[in-house]
Amino acid sequence: MRRWGIPAEIVETSDASTICVQVAADALLTDVFVDLTGTFSPGGALEYNVAAPKRLLDTRLRVGGWTGRHGVSQVIDVLAAPAGAVAVTGSLVITLPSFNAHIRAFPCGIAVPATAAVNGAAGQVVVNLATVSLSTDQRLCLFASTSTHTIFDVAGWWTP
Repeated sequence: MRRWGIPAEIVETSDASTICVQVAADALLTDVFVDLTGTFSPGGALEYNVAAPKRLLDTRLRVGGWTGRHGVSQVIDVLAAPAGAVAVTGSLVITLPSFNAHIRAFPCGIAVPATAAVNGAAGQVVVNLATVSLSTDQRLCLFASTSTHTIFDVAGWWTP
């Protein structure tokens, strides 16, 4: 089975305004595409804080305190950022869902929203960049429409 991943990240540039993309040595015949979708400038209402990339949740490997597949209509909550953060940005991955599926990401403590942060076909692995508001205690909630594995890698967070 061929799996496609389209990771999206916010990355800090070098002093020369460049980025470095590294492909694993064993990744034969790998195509890499980089699309610029925006930039940041000083003076905005929120400040983006780049994080060292870190996996906060991986239900396959018990990262983030969850064991086993993300269940049908189950909500998983994750401490996603340090105190003072109001939103988080990262890669949200739906991994090998049993059926066509989606994951909804939202601040804990509110009703599950109607919109999805990532959608995936049965048996596929799909990644999407998500920027999501957080609860007042910096928690992110993730709802799965069907049984799947779920991964969330933080790229950074937003502070006032």
